[in-house]
Amino acid sequence: MVHAEGKTPLALALKVSNQIPIGKGTGSSAAARLAGIALAMHFGDLQWSAERVMEEAARREGHADNVAACWLGGFAVSQWQKAPNLSPNGTPQIAGAPAGPGAGLYACKVNVKKSWPLLLVVPQEALPTDESRRVVPTGFSRFQAVANIQAAMLLAAAFAQGNKQLLAHAVQDELHQPYRASLCPLFPELNELSGKKGILGVVLSGAGPSVLLLLDPDVAARRTMQLVAAHLKARRREAELILTEIEKRGAGDAMKPLRSEAEKKKGLRTGSRIKARL
Repeated sequence: MVHAEGKTPLALALKVSNQIPIGKGTGSSAAARLAGIALAMHFGDLQWSAERVMEEAARREGHADNVAACWLGGFAVSQWQKAPNLSPNGTPQIAGAPAGPGAGLYACKVNVKKSWPLLLVVPQEALPTDESRRVVPTGFSRFQAVANIQAAMLLAAAFAQGNKQLLAHAVQDELHQPYRASLCPLFPELNELSGKKGILGVVLSGAGPSVLLLLDPDVAARRTMQLVAAHLKARRREAELILTEIEKRGAGDAMKPLRSEAEKKKGLRTGSRIKARL
């Protein structure tokens, strides 16, 4: 990217501290791509807009949802318009090739009315995204498509209004969870808890195999966590339970102070040159 902008990249030695489970359906690949772009922006002095950053990451990732969530933070909604050289499922026609120009990304952050507790259940085994995609059909019925569009809109409304009664209905899925359940054994077992006290909904996290539980903010999260742990133990399942919530700040917010400081230094250098000439 730095080369493409006509600049000379710096040689860097990096020490990475990562808390995102890798290969577990938690968006680690999108976060890694955005981290690389952020490094290029900072050390290559690239004055890219948020839109360009997300479009570049989405081209490399093949889809926009995790990219938008990582960069914007909070509850992010995105639309990825397929470029001409992409396959019907949004991936490059040639393996390893970038998506190329023509794709458009539109994304925004929806203000969430409440702080929703979440419980991420991470199994020991990873699941490659490509393998998880292979079990999903390439075509769906009109009913399935309409049902998921309705659920997506209902989900956004539920978070925006802080309406927990809507969430259980909004997380219903027809397009990927029924097909991926065979590869993600934690999902059908934890889905048995949906509707129990403290648990509003159960969904696959990304392409799996991790499972995300939307918790009731009016019930003690630790008690719900104990319920889930006991449920897994009874079925002899081992998994890491991570109690968390929606992160309001994104990577783009973290970049703002760095860009401001870089602009200040750039301004000082420019001012010094002007003073010297005078």
